[in-house]
Amino acid sequence: MSANKFILLVLVVFLALGQSACRMNPSRETIQMSIENSPTTQVESVLVEITPIMIEPLPVGNYEPGLEETLKPWTTENPMKDAGEIQTILQKLLFRYLDQFSEAGWYHLHDISGTSYWVHIPVGGSDIFDQFICLRQCKSYAPGFILPGELLLADGSWGISQITAGLDDYYFISAGRQVAVETRLQNLESYTGSNVLSGYFGITSLILFNDRVSNPNDPKYSTLNSVVEFSAWVEPYEGRDVFVLLFQSTFASPKPRLATGESIDSEESYTFFSLENGGRIADETICYLEGGGIAENGLRFDQHLVEYYEFLPVDVQAIYDKAEKKLRDYLADQ
Repeated sequence: MSANKFILLVLVVFLALGQSACRMNPSRETIQMSIENSPTTQVESVLVEITPIMIEPLPVGNYEPGLEETLKPWTTENPMKDAGEIQTILQKLLFRYLDQFSEAGWYHLHDISGTSYWVHIPVGGSDIFDQFICLRQCKSYAPGFILPGELLLADGSWGISQITAGLDDYYFISAGRQVAVETRLQNLESYTGSNVLSGYFGITSLILFNDRVSNPNDPKYSTLNSVVEFSAWVEPYEGRDVFVLLFQSTFASPKPRLATGESIDSEESYTFFSLENGGRIADETICYLEGGGIAENGLRFDQHLVEYYEFLPVDVQAIYDKAEKKLRDYLADQ
């Protein structure tokens, strides 16, 4: 086992501040992770000038076909409650997620906001990537405009862009040629313009929840006036069996409140992971209110949707080529 340091991003203001999105989210804290590692294909990685997150290589080629059979006994009536057992399952799901990157080429990853991420694996069976582009498209942008927010080129040049006032073009505001965080998939969020871990991708979600099971009552995951328990099982979801992880929070006074002002007695937060590749599919949260009544909330992640392309699609390649030229022009002027 090796300890890995990560920093978590605040996604939603803590319930203790008086407002609740009816979902527990991590805060910006340093956490310690332990995930078993094994050798991967050796590939020279690019270094990036972002806050370093130094970790050991994660394994590729560890898909365990018997996992579904192992999980059969665990149901809603007979859930798994041992932290070590749950972490072992999350780790095996992480291995399955990594096994998708078995071919050299481009992989398309999805985000809840509709942001499109493209990552290039130069050697199949490795957790190293050498190119990355993040494409954003918002309703407020000019019709048809797509913003390449972050870019990493094969030679290690990287840049972060900003949209123009007209919402129809962009320019680079930060860039470099030499960098400091290794281009391993578990560091992928460093290339989204942030140096924090928030669970944007399937691999980082699994790492995040692995730590949360280790520290369910840590303030970075829950309010100081709550007691959190967890359990896990397998159940059908959208026609397929999935791994369900439940965190149950009971709040003491002063209790958190919804935006409507209602106090929350307790909360159940369900996360659904694909058994096929470990990707986080969705979260569902139920808040039980003081005096009766419930409030429900859900969020779709679709991190189980990973698409492989030998080459970038023509339209994406055109955006990449234009962004590369702008980045090189920007670097030449520095």
